Amino acid sequence: MFGCDAPTNLAQVCRNWRQAAYDTPYLWRALQLHLWHFQEGNFTAAENQVAAARAWLSRSGALPLSIFLHCSTDPTPLAPVLLEAFTLLLSHCSRWEYAYLMVPAALPADMTMPALPLLVQLEISVPRLVGGSAVQPLRWLPAPKLRTLDVRFGKVFPAYVLSPDSWKSLTILRVFGIQWGHAMEALSLATGLVSCWLQLHEDRLSRRVLAPSGQPLQLYLPHLETLALPATDPATVQLNRRLLDSLRVPALRSLAIDKSFIASYRRSHSVQETAHHFARLLDKWGCSMTLGRLTLLVWEQPPADLSDDRGDGLWRNEIHTALPAITDLEFRFNDAPFDESPLLFGSWELNFQVTWR
Repeated sequence: MFGCDAPTNLAQVCRNWRQAAYDTPYLWRALQLHLWHFQEGNFTAAENQVAAARAWLSRSGALPLSIFLHCSTDPTPLAPVLLEAFTLLLSHCSRWEYAYLMVPAALPADMTMPALPLLVQLEISVPRLVGGSAVQPLRWLPAPKLRTLDVRFGKVFPAYVLSPDSWKSLTILRVFGIQWGHAMEALSLATGLVSCWLQLHEDRLSRRVLAPSGQPLQLYLPHLETLALPATDPATVQLNRRLLDSLRVPALRSLAIDKSFIASYRRSHSVQETAHHFARLLDKWGCSMTLGRLTLLVWEQPPADLSDDRGDGLWRNEIHTALPAITDLEFRFNDAPFDESPLLFGSWELNFQVTWR
């Protein structure tokens, strides 16, 4: 009943079990399409898996779906099969409840995404197409029930991926690679966020985002409890300072932040001064009394004040003095896994070697 190919395994026990499996739509509502390892051009195996997916979708009836498409996002000889797979899944998008999608490079620029009325969680990846046509269909996605958005867009992630109403419904946002201006626009719309993970890229051309009054935009996120701000490289420090200065997060309880972002506020190498500047920033955010967990992320080889027990202890003492509400303090390398949330839904891999009748 559980694990890869569970429905097809049941169907191979005997005739009665096969009929029972085929007559139970719930068994077929979660499927994975793994087409990445066929990118060398194994058309037959890839086409068999797409055929298997078509059978699964047919047997799932009208139930909500959990779909998973893992494929190359670069140009590949397998492009026609990848487009067929994406189009097949898209034909059932009114039933998507949970979706993980790697968008094929062959996606036509004039393709439009229909409404996604049941979609609760979306993880989407277009990692190598910077300004490519594959991004164009992903505009103003109408997903009124969307709560979780996990995006890997390289440097092309724009706020117009979702409709304004869909942004407002979000409670969890994770973005790997976003320009500062787009991050400001997205956060100004996603006012219901409870958890946010942002990795900014350097963008010298980002325009300054202003409020209607013409003043620098303030980002008021009244429900945000968890915030992670890792760095991609030292060049992102000033961009993150703009973001940090704009935040108002009175409910924040857990923060992971690159140490260089905090250090950018100090005028000397004093750990005590840095801790006090950080405390003033949290006062500005409105969360100095609610923040209980702090993770300091280190981008490069730890400096002397973080490289031994004495330095670690100095930081701990100064931060606890400046911010007594923090009860959980840790140091972590920036490239170490942080907050890698598991998939919130299950799915079965397709057995593309099975003959479908």
